[in-house]
Amino acid sequence: NNGHRYNVRMNLSASPNSKIRINANSGVVVSRYRLPLMGNSGILPALQRGSPSTMNEPRRGWQTAPPESLLEAWNYNQDVNRVTGGITIQHDPVDWFNQRFTAGLDFTDQESAYYTPRLGEYDAQFFSPDFASGSKEVTREDVLYTTLEYAATARYSVTEDLTTNTSGGFQVYQKSIRFMEAEGEGFPAAGVKTIAGAGTFQRGRDDFVENNTVGFFLQEQFGWKDRLFLTAAIRADDNSAFGENFDLVYYPKISGSWVISEEDFWGFDFISSARLRAAYGESGQQPDAFAALRTFQARAHPEGVATVTPEAAGNPDLGPERGKEIEVGFDLSLLDDRIGVDFTYYNQKTTDAILSRNVAPSTGFAGTQFVNVGEIANSGFEVEVDALVWDGNNVDWDLGLSLNTNDNEITELGIDGWLDIGWTTRHQEGYPVGSFFAGKVVSADFDASGTAIN
Repeated sequence: NNGHRYNVRMNLSASPNSKIRINANSGVVVSRYRLPLMGNSGILPALQRGSPSTMNEPRRGWQTAPPESLLEAWNYNQDVNRVTGGITIQHDPVDWFNQRFTAGLDFTDQESAYYTPRLGEYDAQFFSPDFASGSKEVTREDVLYTTLEYAATARYSVTEDLTTNTSGGFQVYQKSIRFMEAEGEGFPAAGVKTIAGAGTFQRGRDDFVENNTVGFFLQEQFGWKDRLFLTAAIRADDNSAFGENFDLVYYPKISGSWVISEEDFWGFDFISSARLRAAYGESGQQPDAFAALRTFQARAHPEGVATVTPEAAGNPDLGPERGKEIEVGFDLSLLDDRIGVDFTYYNQKTTDAILSRNVAPSTGFAGTQFVNVGEIANSGFEVEVDALVWDGNNVDWDLGLSLNTNDNEITELGIDGWLDIGWTTRHQEGYPVGSFFAGKVVSADFDASGTAIN
């Protein structure tokens, strides 16, 4: 494979006065890549599955074709243009109040093209006549993310020891995807490279998907002598992919931390700082676009007019997956801050997991329907140790070590049996998500050559 990439970034900062700060950034990425053919028809499988018995044939031992013919037959190009930009305005009108407004966008234009020219006599001998006549497939996808966020914080000292921070704001996220695809087969002559030049088959289609999320949040934080902190917050979200019977979803959180090393009874001199912390929070994952909607497919009527037929039943009660998590842990700083230790234990439960189940044919809709039925449990711990091994005049040596564990299990599937998601993978209660299963052969009958016949 080969390619090139250009990346340009710009960051600007401005302070019109002492109370306003503006930060803006932008970036442009342009990349052009020619990628090798992957999968069963690529050069590497042709080598791995080659045979010495064909060394004296035109294939020269390669399975499908020699590499120069494969490179001539398959041309895969990927072009990506990406533009990002954002602006943040920080306003501090008074000492006890500040507000921040942020806006940003991320736009990606990606085009992938598979092109096979009309092959010459030498290269065509290794492929079927239809393939050797040439083809081209072009896929183009435009993805745009836009974000808007406003947050404000007010600080107040209730007493000399007790302080409060009250924050609130809103966030708006939008994602839109435009998709176009075209393909053609059968070029009448060598050198033709456009789909419009294909003579035996041409096809095209396009699609558009948009998803919007609006969220509001309110948070209160209390601080006691700069060593004991308590935070409580709630967030409300609405998403365009929710079912029409599903209203706002609310996510609460509460957390606390205690810098225990600041207390008078602390007597461990080799520990520079020690903080205990605990938190409980909830979050969500919205459904895919159209998952809740009743949809229909376009079809051609026998009389030659366009009509529709049922596609998906939809679910007006469909809502987000909800995650509920408890975390406890501590942070330590040892030996004059030369060693840092962070430990966290977490226990998370995902409820209302979105699963797909079969629809009763009596409804008039075939296929499946997305429902909130599953429950998944996750637990484990995370440990991180950072150490300053050597601190010299010209050389510093830092060493880090991390260890993470996770125990994952489907505790409720909401359907009888299991849910197949692949050839050997499925979701099943009592097992991790996407576990691998395979039948165990307990008996078999063989023919005279030793081949299993049942």
